[in-house]
Amino acid sequence: MKKVAHLVKNSCNPDWRVIKAAEAGVRKGYIVTIFAMWENGVNPVDSINGVNYVRIYPKFDFFSNPKERRYKQIPSFTEDFLANFLSLLSQITKFLRLTKHSSVRAPSMKRLERGFRKTSKSFVKDFSPDLIHCHDLETLRTGIELKDEINCKVVFDSHEFEQNKNPPADPLTNQYIRNQERKYITKADAVITVSEEIANNLRDIYKLSEKPTIIFNVPSENLIDTRNDQSKVVTLIDDKCLYRLLDAAEQDFEDIDEDSLSLLIDDCLKSNYFGLAKKLKVLTSEGKNQMHLLDQTEELNVENSENIKNIDNDDPVLKNKYLTLEKQVDVLNHQLSKLSNDEENKFILDKYEEKFLKRKLSKSILGIKTNKKSKIILRGHNRFQGSFEKEIAFKELPSLFNDFDAVGLHVGNLTVGRGIETAVRSLEMLPNHALALVGPRNNKSFLRKVHLLLDRFELGERVFFFDSLEENLCNFIGYFDYSLVTTLPVSKSTLYSMPNKLFESSIANVPIICSDTESASKFILERKRGEIYNSGNEFALAAAIKKVTNNKEKYVYDDSQQNKFIIEFSQSEQYKRMYTIYENLLNDR
Repeated sequence: MKKVAHLVKNSCNPDWRVIKAAEAGVRKGYIVTIFAMWENGVNPVDSINGVNYVRIYPKFDFFSNPKERRYKQIPSFTEDFLANFLSLLSQITKFLRLTKHSSVRAPSMKRLERGFRKTSKSFVKDFSPDLIHCHDLETLRTGIELKDEINCKVVFDSHEFEQNKNPPADPLTNQYIRNQERKYITKADAVITVSEEIANNLRDIYKLSEKPTIIFNVPSENLIDTRNDQSKVVTLIDDKCLYRLLDAAEQDFEDIDEDSLSLLIDDCLKSNYFGLAKKLKVLTSEGKNQMHLLDQTEELNVENSENIKNIDNDDPVLKNKYLTLEKQVDVLNHQLSKLSNDEENKFILDKYEEKFLKRKLSKSILGIKTNKKSKIILRGHNRFQGSFEKEIAFKELPSLFNDFDAVGLHVGNLTVGRGIETAVRSLEMLPNHALALVGPRNNKSFLRKVHLLLDRFELGERVFFFDSLEENLCNFIGYFDYSLVTTLPVSKSTLYSMPNKLFESSIANVPIICSDTESASKFILERKRGEIYNSGNEFALAAAIKKVTNNKEKYVYDDSQQNKFIIEFSQSEQYKRMYTIYENLLNDR
């Protein structure tokens, strides 16, 4: 049996672009191993669905020097000199406003390439593959060097336009990446990519003898499941402690015991609402202390004002009593002054009458409205630190969204460059619409920005966060009125991208509203799957959403059309092209 090695620069935990190709090879009868980079918490050796996983690490012994123990980015002064120089020049030209962007991608790519090559070659050699499938530019050099050493074939899978990626870089960095890719892509035996535009560019720029083969980012088969939805669930996530805070806002602080208050503050801290947690502390324990001090001061001032009328300068007892009271007032005022110097504590002094006479948590702090119907008690869960989660059955989704005219969906990482901010802002013009955001939330700073945006426009009750789905995703998408592909065309890589959600939403037969990226919008218009809008423009997006939701049947395929589409863009149909490449190369050995 022929052996196929897949090389990938991450831990493949999971990386579906790699896993789909690897499992397709197993179904064809190859012995398949994925060589990935090891990371904490992931098994170094694993076997799933017939695919072996080897997450590489350096082979060192007790006497090995520290450099031999590295397994990721390995620097080299001499080999990285040009890349480091370009990175420095990139920063300078941006500072002088000669270029719009700066980038450290050149040295980062070189170090990662070196780290992968130094740690993986011995592992791959031991496997002795007949064909190596490289999934990143950083792994391509390893594949080409092994090709010369063990006489195997190499396939380069260009999953995006490497020479102009997101985040955008300066022209010098892009040229450097282009030169690095040129050096090795011409030595590969075959090239695969994800869109017509990338394929044409690679062929023309590098003068390739053949146009790269296009294999679309179709969903894996476990994401498509037509079985009954009775047992299928998705995890609803509350990152903002919304419901517990609402409950607290409706109660007098005196009715909340210390344990409940501590839990409430912990919720805020775990959910990264540090500022709100501090204000809660001020409004409660510290705030009550300040109020007590103010009350004491007021009482002493009243007592002094009464006593001062009766003071006889010749009466030493009264005079001593007055001085003692005056000293106590000074001490209290000093304590209050000390508290007021703290910026957070000053908040409560400025709002003393408004906050403490009412003894309630101000809704203005939360930036949300009370809606008892939307309250859900969410359980704590350790998988996402600081989040509260609840499993929602697919069959319960319609009742969850019962109060809205339409609900849109965005699938994918919550991170920059995805147009998520545009999607959220468009809701301001769609008062009876809701939005579901489904996917990993690894970019914590961006997540906080999204929450601030929700609070600013009071959209907290109309935006729902869901955990990623590693199966049944297409079924889940089918419960929504439209799907959003809001990619920002900030680089040629994003301009030519054909994201997974494009095909997942199409297979779910849900209308798609897509930004004006070149490849994806062309697909939408040709297949009559939805509407296009000007990227980054929330007004245009809101107009496109209204157009689609008012004429939804126009974008939904009938059964015959949909069955043909599913067959054409099924995983088995797409990977027939990969089998053809493999067979042709392996027969040439």
